Amino acid sequence: QYLDDVEKYAPDIPFMTIATTEDTTHEMLMKRNIRYIGTEVLFDREDAPVASKEYIDRMHADGKIVWVNSIVYNYKKVLSAGHNDDIAIERDPEYGWGWLADRGFDLIQTDFIFPAAPSLRRRDDEISKYENGRFQPSVFLYSHRFVYSLMV
Repeated sequence: QYLDDVEKYAPDIPFMTIATTEDTTHEMLMKRNIRYIGTEVLFDREDAPVASKEYIDRMHADGKIVWVNSIVYNYKKVLSAGHNDDIAIERDPEYGWGWLADRGFDLIQTDFIFPAAPSLRRRDDEISKYENGRFQPSVFLYSHRFVYSLMV
């Protein structure tokens, strides 16, 4: 019923889903007259289907973005298999944000944009990517106050 209403009254408003471990709505949403732009994924294991390169590549092939959350709200609910802000700040940015960027996520939600941006920028020699003659940033960092386009 909800999607019928979105399709009827607001088909042009950008719409994202949230998938935990597995995405069970992507194929169905691709068939709807909804401006479905992607999915935020939550996973507690690196081998979760929504954390796989295959899933991310399929979403990209379908023109969709994949958003991941590196914020630690509490330690009982793991959002990104331990590749989070706390690990990145306290131990190793590569294991936190680097792992998420390498996996191919388009948007990393973080509370630490200012340490994350230079860390991710330093990790790769490639400064920008071009597709069809236009600049295509490969990672966006997001917090509640800022959105930062990062070329990695």
